[in-house]
Amino acid sequence: MRIAIGGISHETSTFAHTQTTLREFRSGFGLYRGEEIIRRFRNANICAGGVIAGAEKHGFEIGPLLWTFAYPSGLIVREDYEALKTELLDRLRADEAEHGPVDGVLLDLHGAMVVEGIDDGDGDVIAAVRQEIGPDRPLIVTFDLHGNHSKRRVEWADAIIGFDTYPHIDMAERGMEAADLMVAMLNGTARPVMALRQ
Repeated sequence: MRIAIGGISHETSTFAHTQTTLREFRSGFGLYRGEEIIRRFRNANICAGGVIAGAEKHGFEIGPLLWTFAYPSGLIVREDYEALKTELLDRLRADEAEHGPVDGVLLDLHGAMVVEGIDDGDGDVIAAVRQEIGPDRPLIVTFDLHGNHSKRRVEWADAIIGFDTYPHIDMAERGMEAADLMVAMLNGTARPVMALRQ
C-alpha cells in the first residue's frame, strides 16, 4: 500500500494589501520536496507528522510529494500558486511512474487559501488532485478548524478532517486519524459520508 502526501497551505487575509509569492512560501514555514518532507516532519506535531506516524503504525509506504506553508498574508499571486500546484501534480505523476499507482492521497491543507482569481484555493487543489487520481481512489484532507469550507471540497474529497483544538495541539493526532481512515477505507471497513451545512 502506497499513499501520497503533500500540501499547499496558506491562511489568506483578503484585507491585506501585500501579495503572497513563492518567496513567502520558502521563507515561511518552508517548502519541502520528496524525502525532505519525511525528514522534516517525522515526530512533529503537524498533520504530515501524524501521517508519517500512521504509515509506521500501519506499515504503508509514503509517496512524499510537495509540502509548503506561507504564514498568514494577502492574496497569493496566481502564477506562483499555479507553479506550486503544477509541481505537486508533476511529483504525483513521477511517483506513480516510478512506483505504480498510489492507493490514495492525503492532503495537508489549511482551508482559508485564496488566490488571485480563485476564491477557494483549497478546493482548487483538491479538485486538481481528484482529476489526476480519478473517482475511485481515496482522497482525504486535513484542515485547520476555522477553514472556510465549500460544497466543492465536499464533492471532491472523500473525507475532511479538521483540528479539534485551539490552540492547535492536536495536529499530529488529526494526521494519524487521516491515516487510520485511509487504511480503513482501503481495507473496506469504512466508507465515509460527508455533508456541508453553512
